[in-house]
Amino acid sequence: MLDWYTVADRVFAFASLAAHGALYLPGRLKGWFASARWPPRGCLAAVAAIGLGCIVCTWQVRPELYTGLAARPWSWPLPVLAAAALAGVFAWLFAARAQRLSLLGCVLASTLAATAAGLFPLLLPSTIAPAFSLTAAQAATAAWAAVALIW
Repeated sequence: MLDWYTVADRVFAFASLAAHGALYLPGRLKGWFASARWPPRGCLAAVAAIGLGCIVCTWQVRPELYTGLAARPWSWPLPVLAAAALAGVFAWLFAARAQRLSLLGCVLASTLAATAAGLFPLLLPSTIAPAFSLTAAQAATAAWAAVALIW
């Protein structure tokens, strides 16, 4: 359960959440930290660098994700949106605009959506055997529908 790919993925998640917090805090605090630009810039640089590393690692570990993205034209805008939103966060960070936090949320949401679109119809791929993978059709059974209805 704990391998190099999982650790790299979790480091990316940590850096993304740290960047989110570094963008959120200056709007809520006063004084020196409210005007400091280096914490968010450093966190965003880490997100960009680690994210590129995770893209390469994913290409090695689960190349079918990118095959799935390429096969579905409706999913092509998702990675483009993630890259454009990250570039927008950097641009607005240097311009000191408040919208940078919502754009970082867009980066995270579009990254997750692109991953889901690339793996579809798999929701949870099995590392043991493909027969044990959870697909969208299996997750939409009547038993799960009852759980969703109660929730």
